[in-house]
This record gives sequence, structure tokens and C-alpha cells, in this order.
Amino acid sequence: GGMVMRYMIGFLLQLLGLDGFAAQGTGFFGFMLYDYGGILFFYALFMVITMLIVMGGIEKGIESFSSIAMPALFAILLFVIIYVAVQPGAAAGYAFMFKPDFSVFSNPDIGFFGVLKTAAGQMFFSLSLGMAIMLTYGSYLPESENIQKNTVIIVAFDTLIAIMAGMVVLPACAAFGLDYGGGPGLLFATMQMVFHNMG
Repeated sequence: GGMVMRYMIGFLLQLLGLDGFAAQGTGFFGFMLYDYGGILFFYALFMVITMLIVMGGIEKGIESFSSIAMPALFAILLFVIIYVAVQPGAAAGYAFMFKPDFSVFSNPDIGFFGVLKTAAGQMFFSLSLGMAIMLTYGSYLPESENIQKNTVIIVAFDTLIAIMAGMVVLPACAAFGLDYGGGPGLLFATMQMVFHNMG
């Protein structure tokens, strides 16, 4: 959360004609990782905002914030998908994402178990976050709620949002000449290029 806020500030500074992303270019993510003072400040700021929202309680705090923030984030994601889709070269990113490449299984450095390990890591990361959230939030559900129906809705929307996020990052890599194998910083690098080109 703190890193995302730091990126947001970088983009706003760029829009205002101040430093922002400009000094570091695509290396902004690497610069940010070693800016320990900045990381600690934005982490603390994020935690304070989170505590204020949670202190408001389930209905007046979390639900009120989520009823505004979630649709806003979905609308922003949809806008960025459309923006990236019309960029020259984006089609190669869609092909990379949706066209099966079975040759990876015959690669001795990766192979079937390498792919399986990566997929399992992502799955358990999502489950660990999701289980904690669902257990906490589920304890406040009224008995009239249909758990099976809610489960299907949650899984469907989680998968949809993950696919939509991929439809931003991978076509943006193709359009702006970034490496698909950029690791955890890839999201930040691609979004930086997208927002920089918008500005």
C-alpha cells in the first residue's frame, strides 16, 4: 500500500511538472526500493489511513470506503485497459498472455514442475490473503446470506480482475518495449510508462 502511494505521488509530481518519475525513468521502482526514508514514511501513512478506516467499524468504515473505492478502482482499471489496447504493438502482449506456449514445459531450466511451483506460489499467496479477509469479514455476515452464492461471486470476480490486470501489464510491456520477465517490479514499471505516456 505504501509503495502504491509512493508511485501515486511520483505520478502527481510528474503531472505538475516537478521531478516525479522523470529523474529515474523506468528505474523508478529500483530507486524507490532503496529510498528507505520514503518507504517508511509512506508505509506509516498507509497504516494510519487504514487504522482510521477500520476504527470507523464495519459499516461506517470499511463498507463506506469500499463502496466508493472498489467501483473507482474498477473504473480506472477499465480505462487503463482501453488506453493500453489502442497503443501500437499491444497485440503482441495479448498473444503472449492468451496464446498457449507448451514449449516452456520442455525447457530444462523451467519444466512442468517449475511452472507448477510458480502457479502454486501465486495460489497460496492469494489464498493466504483471501482466507484472512474472508474469515474476518464473514464473521459479520447475517445468517440470511447465501454462502455458496457469495463464494461463486468472489471466485468469479477475483479471476476476472486478475485477467483484467494482466490485460493491462502484458500488452503495456509489448507496447512500451519492457521485458515480460521483469518480476515483481513489472507492474510498477509498466504502470509508470502508461501514466507517463498519458501525461
